[in-house]
Amino acid sequence: MLRKISPFLVAKCLFSFLYWMIFAYLPIFLKSYGIRDDQIGLIIGSYSVASLSLMIPIGLFSDRLSSRRLLLISSSLFFFHFLALIVSKKFLLILMTVFLGGFGAGGLIIVLPSLFLKYIGSGEREIAYFQASSCFGYALGPLCGGILINYFPLNTLFYSAILVAIVLIVSVSLLPDIPSSVFLFKDYYKDLKSPSVLMLIVTTLILGIHFGVERTNLSLYMKIKLNVGSFYIGLFFTFIGIWMAIISPPLGVYKRS
Repeated sequence: MLRKISPFLVAKCLFSFLYWMIFAYLPIFLKSYGIRDDQIGLIIGSYSVASLSLMIPIGLFSDRLSSRRLLLISSSLFFFHFLALIVSKKFLLILMTVFLGGFGAGGLIIVLPSLFLKYIGSGEREIAYFQASSCFGYALGPLCGGILINYFPLNTLFYSAILVAIVLIVSVSLLPDIPSSVFLFKDYYKDLKSPSVLMLIVTTLILGIHFGVERTNLSLYMKIKLNVGSFYIGLFFTFIGIWMAIISPPLGVYKRS
């Protein structure tokens, strides 16, 4: 079973690794560029705004077009945004860059799980391993980022992200593709009438608020207020990620039983 889904696990882990290797330290980078706190919040929020603006269109396209092709486009946008971050030091340039990265991240966030679910059908254990791979990426990304910032020049973080993004593109290209299916707008309205779906949306919104605060303020708070070193900031994220990765498979087995 693991061998069958391993390409998806690798792709999900790499994306989560990249996402959090940058997000754990991006507010610190922005602060060092002299960017104001309100502008930092706007920049971090722009990732989500850009992702949100493409979620429904990409969801529709993923049912009609090649999911693997959409993933290749999304991962390429994510790659180019890391290139741009190396040279972007001013607020407006960084803001435009993160919109590009948000478009790429949004495609990966939507299409990769969608393709995975189409591939495996309904399997709680497989979904649990898929989630665990994301948590391992969450754990390892900030840890590696902290090591890079601690022992190498600051831009090494972005150069490393570019290399990992190339590996991500290659891993996405190796994923199986699933024939497109027809999905109508009325199906969305039908889903929204379900109380369980509405509860899931509210729960996801609350979770998103939590991660929004975490992405914007947590690393800055540890760095500026608590004077925590970059390595230990990464280690903090690592403990959280490893714990989530450990409990995901047992939860999947429990749900299945």
